[in-house]
Amino acid sequence: MPFIYIKNYLDISRDEKLEFLILIKGFKNFKVINQKVLLGDNSLLLQLDGESDMKFATGAIEKFFFGSSGLKVSLVKEILQSQNEILLTFDNDEEKRIKL
Repeated sequence: MPFIYIKNYLDISRDEKLEFLILIKGFKNFKVINQKVLLGDNSLLLQLDGESDMKFATGAIEKFFFGSSGLKVSLVKEILQSQNEILLTFDNDEEKRIKL
């Protein structure tokens, strides 16, 4: 299942979060089916359905957050979870470990 990772999402204002959630519900090219907040990383994982246009979704999200300091949008290729950590592998093969 495709995921989009938004680094430092929790650092934006409540109003900006609300605007973002309204925006992503309006697109027909992609559909968010699940959201996971990673508190230890101040980030958000968006799970999209299998028929979503990932390139379009990533571009739309990047445009929305353009100019927001510290935010980074990345595609997640693989997620592995153990009892005490999550390992994210991004589309550029970088990895990030997040303690639970």
